Order: sequence, then C-alpha cells, then structure tokens
Amino acid sequence: KVELLEDKPIDIVLPKTVDLKVTSTGAGVKSDHGSAMKPAELENGIEIQVPQFINSGDMVRIDVQTQHYLDRVSK
Repeated sequence: KVELLEDKPIDIVLPKTVDLKVTSTGAGVKSDHGSAMKPAELENGIEIQVPQFINSGDMVRIDVQTQHYLDRVSK
C-alpha cells in the first residue's frame, strides 16, 4: 500500500504476509524437536523451510518480515 500526500508518495506499507507458489521442494530433514522440515523454492526465488506435506505447486503463506512458513493456502 502506498500512502500519498498531495498525489506524491510519502510512505509504503508492506503486507505482513504474502501467498506464494512453491516451485520446487527438496528432501526432508528431521529437526531436534521432532518436526520434519524441507527446503522449498518459491516463485519469487526465495528458499524457505516448509513441512513435509508441502509439495511443488502448493500455495503457502509466509511472514514477509521473517520469511518463515506460516500456513498452506487452499487452492
């Protein structure tokens, strides 16, 4: 969102979350606390860690600030 003052941009407010498509996923790695995560590349080129049940083509919601997986988005 761009905030304007007299038709001139004065501030940009980024969303807290964004939904992106997973383009590829790697092999899973089990962590110390028992949850299995695996690397996933998103459509914007960023690589994040996602749960094992996420597959290529899935839509995921990520936290923009931390770039961490939050949820799988229904298609």
